[in-house]
Amino acid sequence: TMSIPKVSVLMPVYNTQEKYLREAVESILSQTYQDFEFIILDDCSTDSNIEQVIKSYSDPRISYIKNKQNLGISLSRNKLIDLAQGEYLAIMDHDDISLPSRFAKQVEFLDLNRNVGVVGCNSYYMVRGEEVKYPINNEEIQEALLFGCSVCHPASMIRKSILIDNNIRYENEFNPAEDYALWCRLIGKTEFHNIPEVLFHYRDH
Repeated sequence: TMSIPKVSVLMPVYNTQEKYLREAVESILSQTYQDFEFIILDDCSTDSNIEQVIKSYSDPRISYIKNKQNLGISLSRNKLIDLAQGEYLAIMDHDDISLPSRFAKQVEFLDLNRNVGVVGCNSYYMVRGEEVKYPINNEEIQEALLFGCSVCHPASMIRKSILIDNNIRYENEFNPAEDYALWCRLIGKTEFHNIPEVLFHYRDH
């Protein structure tokens, strides 16, 4: 029997351009940290090419699942949480790029800091062509959450027990800011941290 992976990579897809989808998938498969399952959830794409693209990868860590009806981003993310077996949830979006050491550094941080439930990192915004630096420590991150999203959601790793124990999920009524709402719900429930290093390329179109 397969052992339970430490990390569950959660990636919703919807009508993603093939080039971007391949870049996203390959960035996960080329992580230096390898103890993960990679759950890809297709939210009823009308583009049948998506399935062919995913099935062109023979990596056994990939699970490809299709929603029977379009659920939207929040309910799709919640379905991914329910499917996840891992201790840590690596969030990933369908057209971004995780740099090879992202998971290794985030797992190491969560392993060493039990009080932290969410770890992010700096991001390189591909369209703008610039690095975006986020506040590093918990106090700064929580203060900054009063004004905006101070953890880059698709570049984050979440301790799954924090969501389960506090019964916190993504909420439909906050789309497309469901990530910001999630962070706000977690204030006071756990600590946040951003690794002050670019471990992620964000396609900011």
